[in-house]
Amino acid sequence: MTQKQCHFWWTELIKKEFQKDSDQLRSSLLLLEKNNKEVIMQNINGNTKYLGFITPFFSKLMHKQEILIDATCKYFDLVF
Repeated sequence: MTQKQCHFWWTELIKKEFQKDSDQLRSSLLLLEKNNKEVIMQNINGNTKYLGFITPFFSKLMHKQEILIDATCKYFDLVF
């Protein structure tokens, strides 16, 4: 099996698992709903399409006063 063949079949496997619709936003919305994630705004049918949702990371940030990230992204810290 070549590297390209492996990549092709891996991509097909991921598509079957996660691609629920040919439209990217509709597919994303279906996955979010399936996994009980909180969708806070959406318009997947209008001229300007958008989708906003809350991740578990948000709840960790909600009560923090300060977030420190260095320029190389090797350091990350949440401060109370």
